[in-house]
Amino acid sequence: MIEASAGTGKTYTITHLVLRYLLELRLPISRILLVTFTDKATSELKARIHQSISSQLADEQTSNEDQALLQQALRDLHLASIHTIHGFCQRVLKEYAFEQGSVLDKSLVDDNTVFIKQLQFLKRTWPAITDIAEKLQKTDKSMPKLDDL
Repeated sequence: MIEASAGTGKTYTITHLVLRYLLELRLPISRILLVTFTDKATSELKARIHQSISSQLADEQTSNEDQALLQQALRDLHLASIHTIHGFCQRVLKEYAFEQGSVLDKSLVDDNTVFIKQLQFLKRTWPAITDIAEKLQKTDKSMPKLDDL
């Protein structure tokens, strides 16, 4: 686990750790799990790992055995488990849905979507309350006004 502030080199450290796991421990890329907070961070990690593996492949000092391993890792990069926390949890829930006796087709839902549906329901069912928009208006500026729903 790596915990650090923004701009401290977490992505740099992770990409080098992945390269070490590939070369020193001989782990296939599909056996490495990386979990982070944002979709942007997962995209950046994938790109940086690709770049790191490619750079190591271009290094003339890399042995033939290591080159074969790195080429395989590059081909299998799409199989790498690089997820956001919620994406990883969703994957585990889907993968083990049968074992846990749950619904197989679960999906992530944005909080705003659920909130808006509930506000629309309240607006339809309580039309007599004139100031309901002010009472229910969320302070988040990204939310639409109740009258716009």
